[in-house]
Amino acid sequence: MKQEATKVLVVEDDPLFTKLVTSMLLAKGFQVLGVASAEAGLDALKSEVFDVLITDLKMEGLGGVGLIRTIMAEQLFPIARILVITGEPANSEDSRWVVQQSIPVLRKPFSLRALLDAMDARIQA
Repeated sequence: MKQEATKVLVVEDDPLFTKLVTSMLLAKGFQVLGVASAEAGLDALKSEVFDVLITDLKMEGLGGVGLIRTIMAEQLFPIARILVITGEPANSEDSRWVVQQSIPVLRKPFSLRALLDAMDARIQA
């Protein structure tokens, strides 16, 4: 029996960056859905099952922190399977909050290897 591909939700408001991350993951055999807002990410989490959530921090509306806070409050997705990608400085309030939740942060720009290593750690969680 064929093993199901790992299903990844990418929440990122920059369409070029979404395409880049999605392409990198598809090329490695992941199933990927890219959405452009935290609100769309919440809708996706409520209607589909994902193995890993990758989210940006700075987005219009709820943003990445609002997305994670909602996920935690509503227990929509395991926190251990979330990965944050951001261009935010490590000392920003949002970045510090994410780190306090024990959620790993990949700083843009990052390599394919760094993304895949972080993905592997999330999948094992």
